Amino acid sequence: MASMKDRIFDYIFEPDEDIKENSTHKTKEIEIEKERNMTPNIEVEPVIVENPISVVLKPTIISLGTEIQGHFMAENDLELRGKIIGDVDIEGNLLVEGGSIVGDIRAKSISLKDAQIIGNMISQSFIEIFSHSVVEGDIQGENISLDGVCKGNIKTTDALYLMPNAYSKGNIVTARLKVDDGAFIDGQIKMKKQ
Repeated sequence: MASMKDRIFDYIFEPDEDIKENSTHKTKEIEIEKERNMTPNIEVEPVIVENPISVVLKPTIISLGTEIQGHFMAENDLELRGKIIGDVDIEGNLLVEGGSIVGDIRAKSISLKDAQIIGNMISQSFIEIFSHSVVEGDIQGENISLDGVCKGNIKTTDALYLMPNAYSKGNIVTARLKVDDGAFIDGQIKMKKQ
């Protein structure tokens, strides 16, 4: 048991609860301030590149079993094995391998392998449609190779090559045409000068 002297001493010098809280809070503020002052100041200077080089962007890959709904835009290449429901607008090359797109496509180049497309396709250079691929929509590009099915109009600014498994149901406008034995055309063909 504490003596009377100890109890009086504790009573007089025992801090009030409000004082304890304030001192604890102030102690935390002081510790935070010390940490801030101990953190080194880092200054970043801009870097000027005299001879810029082109940056190679890695392709975006959409894997089998993945479905994206909505407009898809990218500056890089796209490899699609899944499904996109919506328009695809990319600055790079498009490879659809075993995948499908329900929507219009615009890309630098387009390659379809075992693909299903419902929508129009526009390419700045070439379009390759390999066997077992089906396109339901119009196709427009500089050069087009078809070895699959196209149910829509085809327009090229240079050449159209219909390979043995090609099935084209729609009108064709091209400057040059090569048709392999076995290819099927159901539509009008209009040849134009380059």
